[in-house]
Amino acid sequence: MRRRERNWTLGPFTMWRHDFGDHLGGPAPRNYSGPKRKIDGATITDETSGLIYQAMIERADGRARLIGITILTTRPEQRIDQDTIRRVPVQRIAEQASLHLAEQEAAGMPVFASGPHLPKHDGPTLEEVAQDHKDGLNRAAIAAKRHTSVYTIDKRLREARDRGLIGPPTTGRPRAPKTSGSSPDEPSTTKRRRDRK
Repeated sequence: MRRRERNWTLGPFTMWRHDFGDHLGGPAPRNYSGPKRKIDGATITDETSGLIYQAMIERADGRARLIGITILTTRPEQRIDQDTIRRVPVQRIAEQASLHLAEQEAAGMPVFASGPHLPKHDGPTLEEVAQDHKDGLNRAAIAAKRHTSVYTIDKRLREARDRGLIGPPTTGRPRAPKTSGSSPDEPSTTKRRRDRK
């Protein structure tokens, strides 16, 4: 099945939420005098589906995580149902909102962008990750520096090791050597187990 092209427009989004210390409450009015926290994010208008996503991003320890999405329709006859919710591209929204916030911070002002489905962030190159690893950064620090997930960094580190850019891991379980197949002279694992009995 071919993925449908989307025409997305991004803009800034801010929400104030009740701050109860150990957890956040619902939206807080601007004139609310109690404790509240400012949450930044991005407004993503999907012209193709007629939906607007207001994505809220929280940053902690150099990492960005999606903490909420509000879905609005742009067409009067359209309604939000279970199928609409199922089709929400949550991961893509989180990536785009995080990248949008990073662009805004770098520019020092609100940023607006549009186009057919903004280009996907491919993440750091193997060379960048290998150099960060050689510089002594751990997985989480590399992910924060490169604005990507720890999962992506783990994949890049494995690839970098396979290509000889960095040495073998010093922690964790040792990786089994890659084999092209078992030798005809070598007994199968099942046969060796039977022989032990």
